Amino acid sequence: MDPVTHALAGVVVGQLFNADGVGLAVATAGALAPDAEFLTRRIPRTAFLDYHHGLVHTLPGGLIAGVIIAAAAAILAGRGFLSLLPIAWAGIGSHIALDLLIHNNGIALLAPFSRRRYSCPVVLGLNPITASPHCRERRYGTCLLCQANGMRFNPFFWVLLAAVAARLAFPQGGRAAGWIAVALLTGFILFSNRRRIKALAISGEEETVLRRKAFPAAFNLNRWLVLQEDHGRYHAALVDVRPARRIWERTIVKRFPPPAVLAGERLLSVRGFKNSVMFPHWRCRRVDGVDQVTWSDLSYLFSDAVELYALHVRMAGDGSIVQNEFNERW
Repeated sequence: MDPVTHALAGVVVGQLFNADGVGLAVATAGALAPDAEFLTRRIPRTAFLDYHHGLVHTLPGGLIAGVIIAAAAAILAGRGFLSLLPIAWAGIGSHIALDLLIHNNGIALLAPFSRRRYSCPVVLGLNPITASPHCRERRYGTCLLCQANGMRFNPFFWVLLAAVAARLAFPQGGRAAGWIAVALLTGFILFSNRRRIKALAISGEEETVLRRKAFPAAFNLNRWLVLQEDHGRYHAALVDVRPARRIWERTIVKRFPPPAVLAGERLLSVRGFKNSVMFPHWRCRRVDGVDQVTWSDLSYLFSDAVELYALHVRMAGDGSIVQNEFNERW
């Protein structure tokens, strides 16, 4: 989720604690702290995926970061450390919770002890409408503009902004405004989860299914991408819950990987990509003696207009790497 929404969430957390200026600063710092990992965006290949959502976007990392923020604030402001620590932890918790609600590929909450990823997206994140065509340039400014473009479609941003504005207009009602915002966002999550369950029902289910998830595929909560996996295939369906219909369906058969894919799986970039998405899938073709392997995240399959979250590996006949690059948009 974009940094402005995270910052607003931090302010609202401070309002819930009825905090003064120092407490609000600590809560906001906590709400922004996990995205310090985003500085790794400039690291080549997929090191960014290993660090982003894997350091402070975790329960162990969040606990440590909260201690650091509270200790720094206690020293700088001359305040009690124990009084600021819960506020810092709550701010970090708001960031992790919001990211769980927007990222299809999930968060490894227990890293480094477990690489299992958790997600419950109810808001459309990376998508062709709001993503910048310059994403591959790895510029922080481009990333911020892309996120700002998506922010205007984000209901969490508008609810949190209203709560902060209410506090500025009526300082004594800041805590009440914060709880009203929490209630509204909780209702939105429950409503969207009902839509998710309906989308899963429309898609249908088989006894052999290993796992099955639904991801938002539009901004109106009525359109979902349902993915299910069994031992021999992936099945994808784009469904609309309001008219209760399947817009399209697609079956992707699992095949034994060719030598180029097996060789590529030894690369750190491929292993990092597979560890960072929930539904990794490969496609391989040979062009002029060069094997071109594209790893993608099937949870973004709702768009054919542009590849989202894809890793490209090109290997020559002698096994040498011609290209090994990850980008969020191509």
